[in-house]
Amino acid sequence: MTRILSILLYFAILIQNALSAVVVPKNVAVVPTVDSLFTLSTGAGSCASKTTVINTYLSECVQLMDALLTAYHSYGTVTAYRTMFEVYLSAKFDGTTVSSDSGQWTTIETRLTNVATFLSGGGITGAKTNTKPRLFCDDTFAELKTWQTVARDGNGKEMFDEDDDEVMILEVYPKIKDRQVAGLESGSVDATISPFWVPSLNGYTFSTLDPSYTTLCQKPGRMALTSRADTNAGAEAGSPSGYTYATFDRHLLLCPDSFSPSGNGPHTIASLSALVSSTNYPVEGLKQLPLSTISATLFHELFHLVDVAGTDNDNNLQSFLPILDASYSKKSPNTVNAPEPYALFATAAYLYQNPPGGDDPVLEACNLGGPSSGTFKEEQMYLSLEVSRILLISWATTSFKFLFEY
Repeated sequence: MTRILSILLYFAILIQNALSAVVVPKNVAVVPTVDSLFTLSTGAGSCASKTTVINTYLSECVQLMDALLTAYHSYGTVTAYRTMFEVYLSAKFDGTTVSSDSGQWTTIETRLTNVATFLSGGGITGAKTNTKPRLFCDDTFAELKTWQTVARDGNGKEMFDEDDDEVMILEVYPKIKDRQVAGLESGSVDATISPFWVPSLNGYTFSTLDPSYTTLCQKPGRMALTSRADTNAGAEAGSPSGYTYATFDRHLLLCPDSFSPSGNGPHTIASLSALVSSTNYPVEGLKQLPLSTISATLFHELFHLVDVAGTDNDNNLQSFLPILDASYSKKSPNTVNAPEPYALFATAAYLYQNPPGGDDPVLEACNLGGPSSGTFKEEQMYLSLEVSRILLISWATTSFKFLFEY
């Protein structure tokens, strides 16, 4: 009887695992348009003059997503893709089999599936509403307030308690205010969390912002912003009952600079076709910084947007070197919750799949040997990071030295 029960339990577990398994699509079914995916403002924050270029970005987002999905469905047979999972998403493999923590791998699968579903027109999985998320193209849609400002309800009216006393924003969003106070005590960036009233939503959004700035896009280096998952008033934000609150999904802001970024860093290549041109495609032995397209900014934000639970976190992983250190060196679980590793991985996979002129993709030896007095020691591992341009890593005495050419 014990043996029979054990067998039944075993099959029950198999069935449960099968039912809970994430089915990752093989590609994005359609090429979407901006108005098919987003609700566009006709007033403040309007994208009216940017729809054509955003449609181009979305087309490239589909191509980047398809490159990621190809890597996912082919990692068992293509060494380069397994290496990309290791370099960008802290993955571990035993031969061709995933040996990462099951929860961590499931998170990867879920994020790939949710972004692919959204791009395919399936909306945000687990969304709070049936309406499409808002997209704004400048920060005039949001009005900076202080925590001591009288709060407004879901109808846009000022809030008063039963004694007819004014209710302040800090009282409506106490849990977010607590994070701001804790940030002041610890010296973290949370100290600068500020509330912004959004009239088109009849609700608030929150962002970290230096006191010297008054608008969302003033923050240096900010190309885009996706609202926090706890922006909605309610239990998660600690909001008091007895009031009317607006309900809306996370919304996305593309700052003006995101359409014409300066410099030659990440997210600055004009298009995917330019990325894989003979001019920009990596050359064997050449040391360069990781580069990606302007459209990768929107691609990055989509990984924030579809995370209804708010488990996404940039975790200071917004450029290549920190990602490489966290993922490849330390196998940090934080990488799977940060959007930029997916954006760089997608770029890497796309480059690998699309060498110019039908040439073979560049495969660079990754020098990861032990201490060797500064000399290069070739290992049997290849970073098809032709891809994201790391291309040479050397070990000197007891620490990595990363060599790049600007």
